[in-house]
Amino acid sequence: MPLRLLPVEKDELPELYKLNRILAAEEGQGDLFVADFGSYRRAFLGPCPLLRAHFIEIDGERAGFAIHHFKFATYTGRKVLYIEDLYLLPPFRDERTIDKLLHKLEDLMRELKCRRIELRVLDAFSLGKERFVEAGFQPVEKWRVYRKDPLSQTGFS
Repeated sequence: MPLRLLPVEKDELPELYKLNRILAAEEGQGDLFVADFGSYRRAFLGPCPLLRAHFIEIDGERAGFAIHHFKFATYTGRKVLYIEDLYLLPPFRDERTIDKLLHKLEDLMRELKCRRIELRVLDAFSLGKERFVEAGFQPVEKWRVYRKDPLSQTGFS
């Protein structure tokens, strides 16, 4: 069962947008998905693209996607591959496929000359967080994510 990561081409961006909307709904966050297609076009195809994406293909069939961007590790002076969204369609969510996918992402990290891979996952992550640990990913317990959304009612007034 060959698994490949294929860069998302310009004409495939609508499919990526649709699949990401499905991901948000499956995670119970469909109400948070407010991005319009124009914002995707600007983020992926603008003069200085913010994001890159790959479709996951298994045996010639579209099986999901990975959206990523780069961070910079100031202590090591190297790029970090940050996986923003990772999605497999339900028929492909078996342990063997997830393991192959994690290895492919590691290959991509090396190909792009990154120091490491990082990602955040919801507690209810559907691909199984234990697969990440078994593949050598470690939870980073000493860091906590803080976020401020100017559209929320919290914070300074």
